[in-house]
Amino acid sequence: MSDTFLNQSSSESETELLETSTNTIVTISELESEDSFSILETETEIIRRKKINGEKSSDRLIGTKGKDTINGGAGNDTLIGGGNADVLNGGKGNDTYRLNAKNSGGSKIIDTGGKDTLKLNGAQLSRGGLTQGKVGFERDGSDLIIDLNKNGKFEQGKDLVVENFFAALGRKQGSGFIEQVDNLSGEVILKESGVVKVGNNKNNQLEGTNQDDVLDGKKVMTV
Repeated sequence: MSDTFLNQSSSESETELLETSTNTIVTISELESEDSFSILETETEIIRRKKINGEKSSDRLIGTKGKDTINGGAGNDTLIGGGNADVLNGGKGNDTYRLNAKNSGGSKIIDTGGKDTLKLNGAQLSRGGLTQGKVGFERDGSDLIIDLNKNGKFEQGKDLVVENFFAALGRKQGSGFIEQVDNLSGEVILKESGVVKVGNNKNNQLEGTNQDDVLDGKKVMTV
């Protein structure tokens, strides 16, 4: 016998998916809720969701083992990736992102404000750039790269990207800055990551750091 139930209360404040069979595949294109929803599943069931949307309240949104897009909305949200290449968009508010370092390769975090926290289960960030055997971090343009697979280099499908963590130039906060990144503060990461410096049409002296820097002597300097 194979039963699948999708229950939603009349107030539209909670959505609950109940699975009672084995080898059941359910695809949900989008879920929206002002407060919360929950997925109840057994070990043998597969649930595929494309998009999960929170609202203005403080939501707790949990992804699955598939590739989810989780949008927190305006509240102080908790977004929990379920593994695989998830996109977590906290929106405005003081958001918390939770990921398992062992199965979140290819995931992306997009943040737009508030005082935010990223927690990596099963890992601790290592300072000093990308080093084989350690979960290091590096700047790539305006993005922060976290080397989840510990191979000492950036691989988009296997590592974590925090979009616009840095401003376009210098060691400044970008629109996607996160105040606490696991065991390190965001400010420490700003100071220890490479910089982008651009000169003008005069004689400029551009000095790099011991990280991966971008020095361009051809344009207007705004450091």
